[in-house]
Amino acid sequence: MRTSDVFWEVFVATGHVGAYLLYRDYSVGEAESELASAEYLGLEMAVQE
Repeated sequence: MRTSDVFWEVFVATGHVGAYLLYRDYSVGEAESELASAEYLGLEMAVQE
């Protein structure tokens, strides 16, 4: 389970805005990290806009 998923579950369960903000920050970072890893490995990934 990704870190962003954990914060999403906390947000859904509690409605805590801080959990949502952490979810958003981690999800952006994780997406960038996954894209960088794919580029390093020479894989093409569909970029969602």
